[in-house]
Amino acid sequence: MQWDRQSARTRNTAVYLHYRPEADRIVNLGWRYDNSTTSDSGETVRHLAQWPMLTRWVGVARWNYSLPESRTIQAYAGLQYTSCCWAFRTVAPAAPAAGRQRRQLGVCRA
Repeated sequence: MQWDRQSARTRNTAVYLHYRPEADRIVNLGWRYDNSTTSDSGETVRHLAQWPMLTRWVGVARWNYSLPESRTIQAYAGLQYTSCCWAFRTVAPAAPAAGRQRRQLGVCRA
């Protein structure tokens, strides 16, 4: 929670639940309220997950939803292959906005 002393009200508040039973498994559920005047302001629900599916393969997903606008802000799902010293991840939008499609393809060092 962030308090604004000048206006005597909260600027933003966030509540998150993190579930991580093992190092390679995580689920985050969250709620965020931002009372600032930026374009990112509003009330959002956020979900994020990373979970092993097969040996060396991990599923990843993220979903951000705006409660006041009743719409998905960002959503994607993908797969990641992890080796001893490198990883390859491909991600695609789960719900493209207004005909826009964005794909991310990358290789990173583990």
